[in-house]
Amino acid sequence: PICRSVLDGTDPNCVPYDVFSGAPISAAAINYLSAVGFQRGQTNQQVGNVNFTGLLGEYGVKTPWAEDGLAVNIGAEYRKDSLKLDTDQAFRTGDLTGQGAPTLPVSGNYRVLEWFAEAQLPLVQNSFVEDLSLNAGYRKSYYKLSNGRKFDTDTYKLGLEFAPIKDVRLRGAYNRAVRAPNIQELFGPQIVGLNGAGDPCGGRALTAADIGCLVQFSQVNPGSVPADFIGRTIALNPAAQYNGFIGGNPNLEPEKATTKTLGVVLQPRFLPRFAFTVDYFNIKVKDAIQGFGQDAILAQCIAGTTSATNVDPSCALIRRNPANGSIWLTADGFVIDLPNNVGSVKTSGFEFNSSYSRRVGGLGTASFSFVGTWLRKFVTNNGLTAPYDCAGYFGPTCSGGGTTSSAPQPKWRHKARLSLNTPGGIGLSVQWRYIDKVTSEFASGNPTLTDGNSYAFNEVLKAQNYFDLAATATIGDNFNFRIGVNNIFDKSPPLVHSGSGNFGYSLCPTGPCNGNTFPGTYDSLGRYLYAGVTLDF
Repeated sequence: PICRSVLDGTDPNCVPYDVFSGAPISAAAINYLSAVGFQRGQTNQQVGNVNFTGLLGEYGVKTPWAEDGLAVNIGAEYRKDSLKLDTDQAFRTGDLTGQGAPTLPVSGNYRVLEWFAEAQLPLVQNSFVEDLSLNAGYRKSYYKLSNGRKFDTDTYKLGLEFAPIKDVRLRGAYNRAVRAPNIQELFGPQIVGLNGAGDPCGGRALTAADIGCLVQFSQVNPGSVPADFIGRTIALNPAAQYNGFIGGNPNLEPEKATTKTLGVVLQPRFLPRFAFTVDYFNIKVKDAIQGFGQDAILAQCIAGTTSATNVDPSCALIRRNPANGSIWLTADGFVIDLPNNVGSVKTSGFEFNSSYSRRVGGLGTASFSFVGTWLRKFVTNNGLTAPYDCAGYFGPTCSGGGTTSSAPQPKWRHKARLSLNTPGGIGLSVQWRYIDKVTSEFASGNPTLTDGNSYAFNEVLKAQNYFDLAATATIGDNFNFRIGVNNIFDKSPPLVHSGSGNFGYSLCPTGPCNGNTFPGTYDSLGRYLYAGVTLDF
């Protein structure tokens, strides 16, 4: 809107008007617009790439046992990513209903200059073995941030494929990967906002035995006497939402990952058009970009403190209000949980893929595909608390927005699809999506995850089955129609515990959990119908 500044009170002489109709905006509309606030954001990416591919086998660069020779690709790339978010006074002060914390402006960018090279070398082809091939790659990246910092990274890969016969192919790879911190992780404003799901020191009268809780007051206010809180009760938040000091960290470095994979591909000649693959993956991330996790910090402070003189380092991250001990009633009570390059993440498991197609008389071609993942482990070592495995669990630490997993981690999930494509251009398919059950992290027994309480409501989120239908029709050479329905049976998402007046804990972490469920994992909208048409001309 033109003359928006009147909403901020910065230009009282300005008369705002509707830019479409030209009519003045009423006082009621101004009050409404002032209540909802304004924000405007923009992201930009600029990319420039040049690369060259050479088939050097045509010039004799090949082994004596191979038909094809060395193939290489070399090149360079430039990228610039930028983000800018502007917010008005209402957003900046956190005055809007349900906002939870101020929404502050964000601005930052980084530039990357890279050069890379890849090579594929068949060692043996159609000889004493069917195929033996080697592939390798390397990439050098130079980063420059808008705050003046610079760093560079090296990534590389080495892979080997071996097919003793046409029916069986073995493959393995070793990769070094990096992930540079994104703009929000680097330049996000540091604020006190909703972050934690509970307070283990609240809801009961503190005793002298609660030394892990009592020392938290002396950490922030050395002049106070922790004994002053003996016998006092710290109020719990009925909504199970607690303050954290969160935001970006401009000093972050890239995290590094080592990935190892081993797999087998089966394509038996006695069953044409059938393929089955299974791959084992093992990934370790070092210097992971992650927070400690607010609830993990609070739990570790209590578990690791044995006396007033033997205080766990995690306690220094807790800033309780010196008067009432709260970490939610006022903005001066919070837990510091900024991202850092700390600890590591290890995950391993198996991925399964299968496909098959067959002609079905005059009906057309029927096909089947299957993709599944078995998550064996997802172990996080945040460098502060005891390591914890989130495979099969959900909750504020395993599924929190500041942690690496940031979603429920079912041990098994898959998609299976059965399709029929007719000679007349009609396609029909049905898909089955399965998400395995997950259990509350509080029931894990791990000291970093458990809160010592039991929840009768949905401590286990049951396995979810979703079925989808889709149809396509191709008419002539120009039109393609599509129609379908996802979640045919209108299955509701599993509901998640979001607070308790008795315990003050929540299994629904702010951010990934919304509307008492995890919409990034489960179908939160129920049955979904869609239709569309594509015209090529």
